[in-house]
Amino acid sequence: MISQNETERVLDEFLNTLGVTVERSVELTKFIDSSTGVVSTLRHADGTEESLESAWLIGFDGAP
Repeated sequence: MISQNETERVLDEFLNTLGVTVERSVELTKFIDSSTGVVSTLRHADGTEESLESAWLIGFDGAP
């Protein structure tokens, strides 16, 4: 078993090596599977929303 903090730390470090920045305080409010990937609706801390299309979507929230 690996803790949520450790999982996030390892994932953050790996993503940083790929030039990816993890954004905190962003909520996934909706996602739709499409023929080309996933269309996600995101809400930022200031209340603004954006739509993002990606090839895939990964979610994790630790152990229950």
